[in-house]
Amino acid sequence: MLFKTKEELMEAVQDHSIRHARREYYVTESSKTKWKVLCKHSTEGHVKCNPSYGIKHVIQNVKDQTGYDVPYQKAWYSLKMAREIVYGTWESSVKKLPAYLGAIQKYNPGTIVEWKHKGFQASTGKYVMGYVFWAFKPCIDGFQFCRNVISVDGTHLYTKYKYKLLIAAAMDGNQQVLPLAFAVVDEETYPSWKWFLQQLSRHVIRGRRGMCLISDRHGGLIKAVREGPDFVSPHGVHRYCLRHVCSNFNSTIKNVVLKDLCWQAGSEYQSRKFNRIMDEIKKQDVKAFAYLDAINKEKWTASHDGGWRCGILTTNMSECINGVLKGARRLPVSALVEITLERTVHYFHVRAIKGQKMLQNNQLWTDFACKMFISWQQKAVEHTVTKYSHAQQSASVVTRRQGRHGMNTHVVKIANRECSCGKWNQFGIPCSHAQKVCGAYNISAASMVKDYYDVMAYNNTYSKHFEPVQSEDYWDDPNFQLVHDPTIRTVTRPGRNQTTRIHNEMDWRQTRARQEAQHNKEILQYKKMCHRRIVDNTWNPGKSGAGGIFRDHNGCFLYAFSSSTGTNTNTTAELWALWTGLALAQEKGLKTLTIETDSKALLHLFRRNKEAPRHLIPLLRDCRTLWDEFHNVQIGFCYRKVNRAADSLAKYAATHPFCNYQFSSCPVFSEDILYSDSFPSH
Repeated sequence: MLFKTKEELMEAVQDHSIRHARREYYVTESSKTKWKVLCKHSTEGHVKCNPSYGIKHVIQNVKDQTGYDVPYQKAWYSLKMAREIVYGTWESSVKKLPAYLGAIQKYNPGTIVEWKHKGFQASTGKYVMGYVFWAFKPCIDGFQFCRNVISVDGTHLYTKYKYKLLIAAAMDGNQQVLPLAFAVVDEETYPSWKWFLQQLSRHVIRGRRGMCLISDRHGGLIKAVREGPDFVSPHGVHRYCLRHVCSNFNSTIKNVVLKDLCWQAGSEYQSRKFNRIMDEIKKQDVKAFAYLDAINKEKWTASHDGGWRCGILTTNMSECINGVLKGARRLPVSALVEITLERTVHYFHVRAIKGQKMLQNNQLWTDFACKMFISWQQKAVEHTVTKYSHAQQSASVVTRRQGRHGMNTHVVKIANRECSCGKWNQFGIPCSHAQKVCGAYNISAASMVKDYYDVMAYNNTYSKHFEPVQSEDYWDDPNFQLVHDPTIRTVTRPGRNQTTRIHNEMDWRQTRARQEAQHNKEILQYKKMCHRRIVDNTWNPGKSGAGGIFRDHNGCFLYAFSSSTGTNTNTTAELWALWTGLALAQEKGLKTLTIETDSKALLHLFRRNKEAPRHLIPLLRDCRTLWDEFHNVQIGFCYRKVNRAADSLAKYAATHPFCNYQFSSCPVFSEDILYSDSFPSH
């Protein structure tokens, strides 16, 4: 469009922003011949607020705001330019990295940064980037109050260059992930893993004995572990992730029923149950039995572990960090380091507040430990105990009969802090059998809980604080210059690069094959197949938002959404939350759904066919249309206190206008709420 004068241009832009775009703008340049403005709600703003902001979000936001379907290529270039404006290019980010990591060390003394350069360019006097390792001081100090278990994992960076991110993580006393260390390397190989584990031992473990390392069965990693002193007997142990063992097992055997039996065998805490399941596997397939029997039982089973794992069977700790950083893995390396810092700072801030609340409530242990202890305490009432040796404080415990189950005998030895059920040894909390025997000998079972569950230990984990990193003007010049290695580049192929791991059979626990194999349990299986979704809305004068979270029958995160709904009443926002959730469920191909909401008004509309206000009828009709597409949908009421995860997503949308996000991994602002609900029920 052409304008005769600058005034005409200004009037046209003002009119368009009010009538059509409905967006604020600001002037970036003004002269007699030029007048330049930018939208306050630009792509750059979305990219800065949400690193996971992708091409589909650009296309959707442009369509929502203007009604225009932007071509994919134009959206790609727009997003690429926005990321470069906000974060810079990979090459400029590598150049900036030494100064930025030096600034983190300057303002947070004790933070560890280690380099392994690939070479030196004599012509330029610059080092070529090889490996870089960083670990924040508060995380190193906080790990001293956690259990002796570390999970390590590697993941791709979604940039045009071929790099990997290595992550080490631990678990605090409240069953929450504590990031320990990160490294960027060129490949997951024996040299890179050896270097990473050396830095981890030197700077994080620091001679601490009795360590358990959990990882997948990567050949280079296994070789590197064998050469390190901290994870081999007698100083420590190396254990395999059970999920990866089952996945590899199924890739070879290709039988989902046997895969489920493999998981059951590995996750059982009693050797008799393990042997029974292995006999069943042998009965069905001798080759499958031989495959598992060839793996050292101490490496992959809870029943033969000896308590080293502390109840942790998989590498979900480090994979959880992978999920949180998924959007950041698209960004240049300096931005990746910055986001690892921001996420870790958020963890410490939120959990320090949570720890203080536990102290104010006079709790002995963390929420996780309290739930488990009380659950087993209630179960102990049903047991019968027979005392044997007062010196060893030993006894036998018989469980209550429950139909065809129960009446099992377990041996407890309080002096050795062990029970034949295996749970006390794994979790460090007296099981129901141990609590029953403690009562018989007038011993306090509470005194037997491991120290890392103590509220003071939890507070000490997050007692150290981070200092903000000031602007670049205050950074010190590094003593070397770094450049990117131009020989490292991903192999180009048609189409965009893959940014999400291809799901394998381990991502779906309930399968059609198992339904057919257990047809006589169709009703029970049908209920377990229902995916659970919790919806919520929030409303403040002038703004509202909708949020929802999908979980499977085990309570594990599947996906979530957070969507701004403009200015609305509570009921309207609730309906928008329901419509968004149903649309997402249909997109994901779900057939059965259980919906939980804390809105009684929404329940009245659907359960009692209450007459809806006129302005809600079109939206209600759309919801019912989507509803009818599913095989079975159930909706029920839940109290707000158990709806906190969805509530946090709704509040996020209400405070972020024009927000319309889908999350394939748990968002950081909801993670603590989500994972605090999960604990073993047996």
